[in-house]
Amino acid sequence: MKEQFAITTDRLDFSTAKCDMETANEFISFIIEQALELGINLYILSKCDKRYKHILEIDNITQRYVIACLKSRTCAICGRKGADLHHWKTIASAAGAYENDDGLKTPFMSLCRIHHNEFHEIGQKEFEEKYHIEGVWLNPQLVYELLGVYPNHFKLFRKRLKEGYYRGIIKEE
Repeated sequence: MKEQFAITTDRLDFSTAKCDMETANEFISFIIEQALELGINLYILSKCDKRYKHILEIDNITQRYVIACLKSRTCAICGRKGADLHHWKTIASAAGAYENDDGLKTPFMSLCRIHHNEFHEIGQKEFEEKYHIEGVWLNPQLVYELLGVYPNHFKLFRKRLKEGYYRGIIKEE
């Protein structure tokens, strides 16, 4: 996995022993993304109580996990592929309509149809308490990276991108 990260990120001298915090965080995100892509369950053995914990039970990783799920269209709850983009707040309350959705007005998460429906049935608060997870706020760079993943979303962002609104704010590939 370290070699794959080194090649992918063009850091041929990558070492976990001597990397800075930013690189370490990128490596952790890379591992999460690869695990999701390969369908590997993310359980880690806790040294304290000797039990396996899902990655969502471990602090400071949840947002990275949700972002990786968004990028791979994987349900953040059960791991099913082909998940839907879920607006944490309704699109009507956040943006008014899909035409006004720039991806920056509400948190997001990818959910399969089953968990998407469950969210709407039990509500945001109960869903968060049940699964210990919440949507993540996107920045312009993340919205840009998700444009190809969710082609029918972020309509206002797409319009503004064409107009040059995000020039200098995002790195276009």
